[in-house]
Amino acid sequence: MGLFFAVVMGSVAILFGVLALIWIVKQFMFICRPNELLVFSGRKNRLEDGTMLGYRMISSATGKGRGFRVPFLEDVKRIDLAVMEVEVSCRNAFCRGGVRLNVDAIANVKISSEPRIVRNAIERFLGQDRHEVLEVAKNTLEGHLRAVVASLTPEEVNEDRLKFSERLSHEAETDLNKLGLHLDTFNIHSVGDIQGSSYLAEIGRKSIAEVLKTAEVFEADCERAATEAEADAKSRSDVAREQAEQEIRTKKNNLDEEKAKLEAAAKSAEEEAEAARETARARAELELQQVRSELEAKRLQAEVVVKAQAQTRAKEFQARAEAAPILERGKAMAGSLDLVRQAWAEAGEGAKPIFMIQQIDTILRQVVGQVQNIRVGTVDLIDKGDGSSLPAYVASYPATVNAILRELDQVTGIDVVGSLGNTLDPASQGGVA
Repeated sequence: MGLFFAVVMGSVAILFGVLALIWIVKQFMFICRPNELLVFSGRKNRLEDGTMLGYRMISSATGKGRGFRVPFLEDVKRIDLAVMEVEVSCRNAFCRGGVRLNVDAIANVKISSEPRIVRNAIERFLGQDRHEVLEVAKNTLEGHLRAVVASLTPEEVNEDRLKFSERLSHEAETDLNKLGLHLDTFNIHSVGDIQGSSYLAEIGRKSIAEVLKTAEVFEADCERAATEAEADAKSRSDVAREQAEQEIRTKKNNLDEEKAKLEAAAKSAEEEAEAARETARARAELELQQVRSELEAKRLQAEVVVKAQAQTRAKEFQARAEAAPILERGKAMAGSLDLVRQAWAEAGEGAKPIFMIQQIDTILRQVVGQVQNIRVGTVDLIDKGDGSSLPAYVASYPATVNAILRELDQVTGIDVVGSLGNTLDPASQGGVA
């Protein structure tokens, strides 16, 4: 429990320490914005050239964007380096020649960020409001404006305002630097006569009259030149038109001549082409008739002669095809009979029973088939009381088969029953062996 309490207290102490450190850093660290200058005053500061100052400066333009204030020994103030717009108005300003004018201008002034010049601004404007700085800059610029206007004629002030602005900027820059200020731009808005004076208006009317006079002279010169050019162009156009018409007539005559020659040549070529076309048509017709006759002969040859020959050959091959199975069948039967004969001769007396045994299946199938063809209607059996009627009726079917075999022996001389009996008789088998 004591260890847990110690850990908790240590954590709380560390947390309070971190918060206190953050609060101290926040209270004594100052961050400089890009458009301002921080002045830490209260301690001596030695510059690189050995100069001793009672303050130090921090500006984002010099690469240092923040600084720490030494507690109880330093104080920090900010100087705004943003541009200030100053309206400069000069009334009843004398020009060279004794003419008085009213001049209105706009100047953009700021506290300089150069270390050499900004020290002047720190010494003069540190802790002051921007309006006080604007008032000082305005009074300074108005004084220089009157001085520059006094050195120029009204015509120079009114006509070459760019030169006027550059000259004023050049002359006012030195005094502004002494104040720690920098003049960015200076623009003349208007230059006019004072009330009751019309010097610039008269200059304007005179200039307008000269411009109108020059324009009228130029217009007259242009009209005269245009009239002369028009007359000259008309003369040249008449000559050119006459020459063009003459050239057109010549070309037209040449064209008619060439057209007549071409028409004659075309007519001659057309007649020759027509004659050649008729000759070619006659030749083509003759060749076509010859081709038609040859085609007709070949068609008859193909339809009659070739067809007849093809039918004859087909019948010949068909007869051969029909005769070939019969011939081959006869050859096969003769061969098989010859083989049977040879086997019969080699077997001797035992050949007949063997042949009968081989053919017994066919013979019996025919005999049984004949028996099956017998159809018996209703049979009434009268038994003597000993149950012999039904067996006797059933035994009539084998008896029928035996009767058919005896008839076969009488008609053909083939004794199937006797042959089978001799074959199965043991004594007979012994004699054959």
